[in-house]
Amino acid sequence: MASQIILNGRGTERAEARFKRMGQNAAHAKPALEEIVTDVLIPTTKERWGKGWRKLADSTKEAKKRKGQPRTKLVASGRLRDSLTKPGHKDMIFDVNHERALYGTRVFYAQFHDKPRDNEPRRRLIRLTKQSRKAIAEKVSAHLRKFDG
Repeated sequence: MASQIILNGRGTERAEARFKRMGQNAAHAKPALEEIVTDVLIPTTKERWGKGWRKLADSTKEAKKRKGQPRTKLVASGRLRDSLTKPGHKDMIFDVNHERALYGTRVFYAQFHDKPRDNEPRRRLIRLTKQSRKAIAEKVSAHLRKFDG
């Protein structure tokens, strides 16, 4: 059952109309969700890549050097990082509708960083910061408060 706000009294028509519009905006959240993914999640993931993760073991650094791979943590080919930080990448999951936003990667080996085996360190690929959480809240609030006229 849908929620209803009924205001009684003089001059309440405008407030009632605004509450109704907020409800309509909440039911049509796709634009806000798209902005959250493109303007907050992707840039935050790009900016935070490798930060807060344990340092690479000396043996890993040596192996990367031998293979000609970049010294960056969790980057060999760049496919995993790019699938989360480059809009339109073939492995990026970006599926948004009015009810939810899916953002992630189709790269198979990503799962082993979030749920590592044995003594490997856990490395979260998508992490929010206080700043990104605030930006998400602001985008949701702005979307709900959009009014015609």
